[in-house]
Amino acid sequence: MIVSRLELTDFRNYANAEFDLTAGTTAVIGDNGQGKTNLAEALAYLATLSSFRGAPGDALVRVGADQAIIRATVTHDDGPHLKPPGFPGVRCLGTALNRLLPTAKTGR
Repeated sequence: MIVSRLELTDFRNYANAEFDLTAGTTAVIGDNGQGKTNLAEALAYLATLSSFRGAPGDALVRVGADQAIIRATVTHDDGPHLKPPGFPGVRCLGTALNRLLPTAKTGR
């Protein structure tokens, strides 16, 4: 299974970002503070529904935003999958997986 597309809205330092990914190795390079770890954290959050840094949901929402959105298109050997079984809080919209991160202000 691979994530073929990742879209971030108000996630950590990303106001809006879209990444098209392919099977195989992907190298993410850049200067310090440019969002490399944040990209990895978004992918990990989709897989585990928690931060690998142990950060609360509020810490994942970009400063000044009410919520963050992580949206991914996941493709498996037998075709695209919308929602892995047993993933609470993940809902299907079209052909993508979406995860809304609530803040203390919204509670959603």
